[in-house]
Amino acid sequence: MDRRSLHPHDPERSPLRAWCHGHEGGPGCSVIVGVGAAAARLGRPVAVSSTVLEETIEGVALGEVLDLVEPDAVVICEPSSLQVKTAQRGRIEITLEARGVPAHAAHPERGSNPIDHMARALRILAQTDPPEDDQLGPGILVATDVVS
Repeated sequence: MDRRSLHPHDPERSPLRAWCHGHEGGPGCSVIVGVGAAAARLGRPVAVSSTVLEETIEGVALGEVLDLVEPDAVVICEPSSLQVKTAQRGRIEITLEARGVPAHAAHPERGSNPIDHMARALRILAQTDPPEDDQLGPGILVATDVVS
C-alpha cells in the first residue's frame, strides 16, 4: 500500500507497518510500537495516546487519557529532525499571589493594588537570567497565566 494514498484521518492497520501523520511521525510511532511490544512481553498493560494539535489541546487530550489509566511510565515522541533529543528539560510551576488593600478607583492612593505588585514581580522575573546547561541548553522562565 502506498502511504501517500492514505487519508491522514483514516486509520490503516498492517501487521508489518505503522503509518503516522506528519513527515517525521514514523520514528516516534515506531518507538511506541516497540515499547508497547516490550511492555506486553513483560505482562504490563499498554495505552497509546496520539495527540493532534499538540500545542492547542495536548493537556486536554492527556487529561482524558489519565482519567482512564494510571501509567507506571510514559514515553513521549515528538519530531526532532530524526535526532535523539531530550524531550523535556524538567519543569516547575510556581504560583505567585499578590494581596492588596481595596480602594475606590477615584482614590487609588488609599489602597494597595495587587495588580501593581504583580506587574512589578513579572518585570523582575522577565529580567532574570535562568541557568544554562551544556546538554540541556538555556533554562526558560515564563509567566503562563494571570488570574484575578
